Amino acid sequence: MRTYEALIIFAETVKEDTVKEAKDAFQAEVERQDGAVLDQMMLGRRVFARTLKKRDSGLYGKVYFTMEPDKIAPLKKRCKFVDLLFRIQITVLPNGYRPPVAESNAATADEVKTEAELDVIAVAEPVNEEIPDGVNE
Repeated sequence: MRTYEALIIFAETVKEDTVKEAKDAFQAEVERQDGAVLDQMMLGRRVFARTLKKRDSGLYGKVYFTMEPDKIAPLKKRCKFVDLLFRIQITVLPNGYRPPVAESNAATADEVKTEAELDVIAVAEPVNEEIPDGVNE
């Protein structure tokens, strides 16, 4: 299994309230090809630099998923039949890559506590600097 990042442009006709349906449509296609979605994030509505297929804007999102490499081509073909998906670009990620959103959710309470303790220690340690002669405080 490889890890992939899909940059998806949803059709401009997709409203904010139907975004979940559009994301579920892509997730269903990934699962149909025996893949697993790791994480999703929406990037918002953006205007295209030029008109594409008589459209001026789209709703961007990123989906991180794992799948066998030989299943990517069938996934792209199946996504062409989903009306809510305008364009899709799939990129292979390096082995061992963790999605950025998953990294922020992966922090445990112990890690957070340790970082907080380090901040307190750094603030609490006195700074012993000698002031050179002839310099006013």
